[in-house]
Amino acid sequence: MQSLNKSLRLLLLGAGALCARPGFSEPRLIAPVDVFPSDTIYTNFRTPSIVTAADGSLVAIAEGRDFDEPGVGTSDLDIVSRRSIDGGLSWSPLNVVDTWTGGSSSNPTTVVDRDTGRIFTLFNRWEGYNGTVTSQPGTTNNTAWLRYSDDHGQTWSAPRDITTSVKDYNNWPTVSFGPGSGIQASNGRLIIPSARWQNGWQVYAAYSNDHGNSWTRGQLAPGGNLAGENQMVQLANGSILFEARPNTASGTRLESVSSNGGLTWSTPTNGQLGPDVATAVERYSLISAGSDQNRLVFTSPRGPDRNDLVIRASYNESTNWINERLLYDGYSGYSDITTMTDGSIGVLFETNEARSITFVKLNREWIEPPQRLKAYDGFRYNTPTLSTKNGGLLWNSGWAGTPTLTGSPTVKIENSDLQQANYPFALENKRRVVFDHGGTMARALPESIDLNSSSPYYFSLLARQDELGSETDGSAEAFDISLYAGAVKLAGFGVRGNESFYSDLPGASANSAAGAMDKDVPYYLVGKLVPQDNSNSANRDRMYVKAFRSGDAVPATEDLMGWTLIGTSGVNSSSVLDRIVIKGGAASVWVMDELRFGTSFGSVVSNVLQYRWNVDADGLWTTQTNWIDGSPMEASAIAEFAAAITSPKTVTLNAPRTAGGLRFDSAFRYTVEGAGTLTLDAISGNTSINVVTGTHTLSTPLKLLDATDIAVAADAALQLTRTLTSSTITISKSGAGLLAIPQMISDQLSISSGIVKLDPKVIPNDPAQITSIAKLTITGGQLDITNNRVELGYANAGSLDAVRSLLRSGYADGSLTGNGIVSTAAQIDGLAIGYVSSEVENTIRLQLALPADTNLDGRVNTIDFNVLAGSFGQAGDSTWMLGDFNYDAMIDSADFTIFVANHGRIMPVNGSLGTTVPEPAALMLFAATLLFLSQRGKS
Repeated sequence: MQSLNKSLRLLLLGAGALCARPGFSEPRLIAPVDVFPSDTIYTNFRTPSIVTAADGSLVAIAEGRDFDEPGVGTSDLDIVSRRSIDGGLSWSPLNVVDTWTGGSSSNPTTVVDRDTGRIFTLFNRWEGYNGTVTSQPGTTNNTAWLRYSDDHGQTWSAPRDITTSVKDYNNWPTVSFGPGSGIQASNGRLIIPSARWQNGWQVYAAYSNDHGNSWTRGQLAPGGNLAGENQMVQLANGSILFEARPNTASGTRLESVSSNGGLTWSTPTNGQLGPDVATAVERYSLISAGSDQNRLVFTSPRGPDRNDLVIRASYNESTNWINERLLYDGYSGYSDITTMTDGSIGVLFETNEARSITFVKLNREWIEPPQRLKAYDGFRYNTPTLSTKNGGLLWNSGWAGTPTLTGSPTVKIENSDLQQANYPFALENKRRVVFDHGGTMARALPESIDLNSSSPYYFSLLARQDELGSETDGSAEAFDISLYAGAVKLAGFGVRGNESFYSDLPGASANSAAGAMDKDVPYYLVGKLVPQDNSNSANRDRMYVKAFRSGDAVPATEDLMGWTLIGTSGVNSSSVLDRIVIKGGAASVWVMDELRFGTSFGSVVSNVLQYRWNVDADGLWTTQTNWIDGSPMEASAIAEFAAAITSPKTVTLNAPRTAGGLRFDSAFRYTVEGAGTLTLDAISGNTSINVVTGTHTLSTPLKLLDATDIAVAADAALQLTRTLTSSTITISKSGAGLLAIPQMISDQLSISSGIVKLDPKVIPNDPAQITSIAKLTITGGQLDITNNRVELGYANAGSLDAVRSLLRSGYADGSLTGNGIVSTAAQIDGLAIGYVSSEVENTIRLQLALPADTNLDGRVNTIDFNVLAGSFGQAGDSTWMLGDFNYDAMIDSADFTIFVANHGRIMPVNGSLGTTVPEPAALMLFAATLLFLSQRGKS
C-alpha cells in the first residue's frame, strides 16, 4: 500500500514538480490547459465544477451548450465531464453525465463524500425552453436532480429526482445549485450551496446527513432577495460561510454565516469587491482553531469586467483577503477550486469569452511569497502606466509610496514579457517596463537598508537593450539600478554604455570587460549588497554582481554562485538607504521585467526556498520568523538546523507538520521536541535525515511516508528518543556516525556504514520494547542491539544464513567489534548474542546470552553440554541452539572451548556476573573425554 501511495503522489505531482531541484520547495504555476475547448459538438462550455476524487484523480464537470452565444440561448444544455490522472496535465475523452430529451440540464455542483468515496453531482433540469423567470411553482418547469459515481468519475448512476426535498415545490418557481462545488462538513454532512428565485435570488443550503441517501433544505438567508450564485466553506470554528454574488451589480459581494450546518443563516454582510460573477472559495488548510496557518483561498476575475483571474488567501477565516496573484491574463468568468492530493491547488475557470473552460495548477508557494521577499513587481497593471499597488499583486510588504516617474517620454508598460531561457521564476505573462530613450522610475523601499548592519540584501531583474543602432559607449546608453539615502546615491549596479557590467559603492567601483553584454539579448541581473557594521575598523561594505545571459543555468544555492564582480569593497558607511532608482539611458531603449528585492538568496535569485533555522534561541517550529524563508510545513521542504546557534537550543514542534527531510549541521546540539507529529514525505524520491556535524536529538513523534535515508557523518550523532515505527518503509543508514534509537519497528533496515544502536533497556525482553525488523541488511557498519531483544524476519532458510553471517562478522573472534550484528552490553559483561529461529512465527530472535547457553535459560550447565555433545561435529545447518557458539556453521572444538570457559556461569544480575557454580570434577572429565573420543571418531 505504501508504494502505491507513493506512486500516486508522484503521479499527481505533475511535470512542474518533477523538474524541481530535490530538497526544496519552489513556487509553481503550471501553464493553463484547456479542459473543455469549444468544439463542433458543443459550441461553448460554462459553469465549471472540479473535485479531487478519493483515488487522487481530478474530475471536471461543466455544462456543454450547443448554441452560439454563451450567456443566452434556447437550445440544449448537457452535463459533461472529463478526468485527469496526472495532476491536470492531460484529460480523458468527454463523458456525457446527463442529457435528456425534455429540456436542458445546468448548474452542476459536485461534492465528494470522504467517508465512502462517492462523488455526487447535483444539477437542475429545465423543461422545454423554460428559464429562471418563466418557470412556475407547482410544475416540473424547474427540477433538482443528482447522479453519483462510485468509480471516481468514470461512470455515473441513473438520475434521481430530489426536487421535493430541496425545493418548496408549490411555492418556489425556481431553484439553482451553486454552481461549482459543495462541501462535506467535519461532522460528515454534505452541503450544497443553493439559491431560490422569486423576483430575485435568495441563498439557502441543501444538505444530507446520511451520505447522500436523503436530502433536506435549510432556511433562506434573511434580508430578502440579496444574493444568488454562491459557494460555501466551513470555518475553523465549525460554522459555515457562504460567499455570494449579489443581485445588484454593486461590486460588493455578500457573506453570511450558519452556526447550525446550513439550517439558518445570519443577516448577510458586505464582503469582497469584485465583478458581477460566480466565484469560488475553498478551505486549503486547517491546523487548529485560531492558528495563523489556517487558510482559505478564493478565485475571481480582478476586472475590469470578467478579466484577469486572480487568487487570494485569507488567514483569519475570511475577515481579510490578501496575497492576490494573477492566474490568467484575459477573459475569465466563473471558477471553481479543488485541493489536490499532493497539496497543490487546482483551478477550473471559464475562458475564451465563456466558450471554453481551462485548468491551472499551483502550489502554496505561488500564493505566499517567502517572508524575505520584501518587494516584487511583475508590472501586472491594467493601465499603461505604473501603479501604487504593492508590486501590482497586493502582497504584504510590497512597494511603499507612489512611484516617481521622470523623463520624456516617461517609463511605460508594454503588453509583453521579457523572455529569459532558464529563468528560475515563472513569468507573469504579457507585461514589461520600457525606458524609451530615457526615463527614470523611483520607489521607496518597503524596508530600509541600514549600512551599519551585517545582513545581506539582494536585488534581481530582467533587462535587455533594444536600441541596436546607437553606439555612444557613454552614459546615454547605460542602465542603472541605484540605491539612495535621501537624495544621495550610495550603491548601485547595472550596465555601462560600453556594455560592461558594473558595481558602485562609496569609494569603490568595479567593471567587467567592455562588450561583456550583447545587445538584443535578455540578461538576468543580480545584485547583492553586504553592509558591514562599525565593530571593526577594517570592515567595508561590499557589492556583488552577477549577469546571467539568457540560457545560462541559475544555481539553486548561493554557494554555487560564480559572481561576475566579486565583493567590490567600498567605505564602511553608516547611512540608511531608502529608495531604489532605475534609469535608462537617453540614447537607448531598455526593457525591464520581474523586479525583486529581498533579504535571502532563494527568495530573490534562485526560486529555491531554504527552510533554515535563523535565530540563536529556543523557539517554536511554527513561528515563521524563526526560519530564513519561513517555517517548513509541506512535503519536499527540507528543515535545516545549521550554524545559527552558539549554544544548545530547543525547537518545539507545537503542531503537526510535514517536511521533506531534516538536515543538522551545527557543533551545538539542536533538540527538536514537542507533541506535534513530524511527518516526513519527500513526494519524489526518498526522504532524508542528514547529520553533517554535531550531536542532535529528535524527540517529537516521527511518521515516515517514504523510504528514508539517514546519513550521519563521522564524529556526529543523532539520538531519537521515541520508537521509530516505519512499517512498509525501508530505513537506510549511511555515514560513519551514530544513530541511536530506543526501539525500531521497520520493514527493512539497511546499514552501509556507521552504527545503529538500540538504547539499553531496563527490562531487556519486555514484549512492549522488542525491536522488530522484517529484513536486515548490513554491508558495512554495525547494528548494536546492546541488551535489547530483537526479532528479525524469517522468509526462508536463506534468512537464517544471512543473519548468522552478520553475527559471525560482528563476533570478530570474540571481540564483538566487527561489522555486522554486535552488542556493547555483551562486550562489557563477556556475554554473547544468542538466537532462535522459528519458521512458524517467521522470526529470528536475538537476545543477550551467556556464551554456550544453548537454551537461553541464563545458565551454562549439563543441559547445554548434552546438546553440544549430541551435535558435536555437525556442519552446514548447525545453529546456536545446537551448539554453534561462534556462528561459523560448525560445531567443533572451538565451541567446546567456549563451553568450558563459561561452564557454571549464570546471567549477570544488575550489571555484575553471577556466581560460578562448579560441577563435579568427574563430570567435567567425562565431558572432556566424550568430546575427545567424539572428535577422534569423526576424524
